[in-house]
Amino acid sequence: MRPRQRVSLAGAGLAALVVAGALFWSGERAGPAQAGLQGAALWRGTLPLTARIAGHAHALPPVAARCINCHGGESGASASASAAGRDPLDGAAPVLTARHLREPTARRGGPPSRYDAAAFCTLLRTGVDPASVLLPRHMPRYEITAADCDALWIHLTGMPA
Repeated sequence: MRPRQRVSLAGAGLAALVVAGALFWSGERAGPAQAGLQGAALWRGTLPLTARIAGHAHALPPVAARCINCHGGESGASASASAAGRDPLDGAAPVLTARHLREPTARRGGPPSRYDAAAFCTLLRTGVDPASVLLPRHMPRYEITAADCDALWIHLTGMPA
């Protein structure tokens, strides 16, 4: 990463923190644009999320709980798996896009299902997808507020929760 890019990423993270802080202190819900910034910061980990591996008492370090680590596209673990030709049922995390979330798709051997904001938030908290299939244990379970979950949904889909 070039130094100039680092500054712009740091600036974006700082902007998201300022927006999130202002909304928290004002008691207002974020508008779509503000929620998108907040969601992007949660996705990248500049706003940390608390998460645990199922069955473990201790929270993961914030850097290990970032969504982008596993679901981040070309630099994520899922891109490595697909480049290696591995089966998607072998535990590789999918790249999360609006299309992947919103279109009916058979996942993890279950029937076709699609996400809405509520199902997405349920999955993050419990590890159960819209078809009632339990995700593998290595997918963290998040302690996420409704506002943060909505912001993450807006960031990923561009659609209000």
